[in-house]
Amino acid sequence: MIVAYILLFLLFSLIGGMLDTAYRSLMDKKFASNCFFGIFFCPIYGFGALLMTHLTASMQGIDVLFRVLVYAFSLTFLEYVGALFTEKVLKRKLWDYSKRRLNFQGRINIQHSLYWLFLAIVFEYIYFSLVSPIVSFQFFPMKYEIISGSLFLLLFLILTFRRAKKIS
Repeated sequence: MIVAYILLFLLFSLIGGMLDTAYRSLMDKKFASNCFFGIFFCPIYGFGALLMTHLTASMQGIDVLFRVLVYAFSLTFLEYVGALFTEKVLKRKLWDYSKRRLNFQGRINIQHSLYWLFLAIVFEYIYFSLVSPIVSFQFFPMKYEIISGSLFLLLFLILTFRRAKKIS
């Protein structure tokens, strides 16, 4: 089960990185990527998928409008926390919405909150057919999953801070 969450994190970090790069490239009318770990790997999308996995599973049967609002608020909050983390801890500003309308501290804005809302609806749609079976699958006995999860987290933190140090 833990290995499944790691795979989900990696898969959506990659998919999100591809979407982010495509979006930025279209907006800039040239190839543009601002993913912290390379061209197509953005961990914020992996964390968003983990958050959405929890929310989608725990909010079954709740009014659709309420679910969608919770999804949009939660993902926007994640974006805000991600911006704070990259700016304060990693000393790198990966996005700046200060020139966009209805922004808060340049870290979040209404336009991107609407994008998160759309992506949350797409995620909920694919959750039961794709994500849920992956998450519920246990690849190894639990003690090995805990060890592999801990090692992955440690490796991820080491790589994050090494990358931040290399950039600054």
